[in-house]
Amino acid sequence: MKKLKFLHRAGLLMPVLACLASPVLSQSSGMDVKQVSVGTGDKSASDLVKDFTGLSVSPSTLHFNLNPGKSKTMEVKIKNDTKKKYEFQANFSDFVMGTNGKPIGQPNGSTKYGLSQWATISPGYFELAPGQTQKITVNVNVPEGAEANHAAWTVLMLDEVTKRPPLNVNGNANTIALGITPSLGFGVYIYQNPPDHNLEKIEIENFAFNNTEQHRQLRLSATNNGDGIGFCTSYIELTNLSTGEQQKLKAQKFTILPGFDRVFFYDIPKGITPGKYSAVGVIDTNNPDQVTAAELEFSIQ
Repeated sequence: MKKLKFLHRAGLLMPVLACLASPVLSQSSGMDVKQVSVGTGDKSASDLVKDFTGLSVSPSTLHFNLNPGKSKTMEVKIKNDTKKKYEFQANFSDFVMGTNGKPIGQPNGSTKYGLSQWATISPGYFELAPGQTQKITVNVNVPEGAEANHAAWTVLMLDEVTKRPPLNVNGNANTIALGITPSLGFGVYIYQNPPDHNLEKIEIENFAFNNTEQHRQLRLSATNNGDGIGFCTSYIELTNLSTGEQQKLKAQKFTILPGFDRVFFYDIPKGITPGKYSAVGVIDTNNPDQVTAAELEFSIQ
């Protein structure tokens, strides 16, 4: 028999750093007739990643808290500690977020939450010599009016500019060539949360015990029914109802956007003593007045 109850308290939400900027190896392709060829040159993928070691971007996230009619400028720095010169272009990329927290790209300006419509970058293109640090300024200018009084977000993309070498044309008229050019990209998340949008409505929608041959897991799903961005931590506390023994499963930090869901899975520790258990799932916003919790009872055979 499973018992489930939900406990909710609302209050102010304090931001927590929840995502990091990191280099991403991408590939641009060109397609020409006359050849069949797929490759990345003489270097392996691991060698290419080693070439990029020494490039760093900071900070990993920008947080704006602006009222309508206000603007602010913040900086991102990219440092080149390699012996090679790089060229980069800077752009914004709006996104939505899947239940696993991974961003899903959207056309810029396609939704009211796309921060790219209020943001500008300078410079949009730059060269980065060995030992050099480049500053990129990001300005967010929120329009006046109640219609702009909502959260918004985007990603600052710093993409390496590469020149695609010409393909070695061989073969006949019925063949197709595909050339692959590896390149480097960094992403910095940018969030705009109006100051009066700190009161969130983050709810636990489901808390369940999944028992299969492969996994014994607890599944916790949450929804942000508010207008602001939530920066939270989720964790689960287990209690053996027979012995009173307690243990806390590893906490997970996460960002949850307005109107979106997040789903978390927690593996039951191997070798756990069989018996009846109580699990308390908690969504913590680092404010004692903003905690959402759910309790579940289940049995381990």
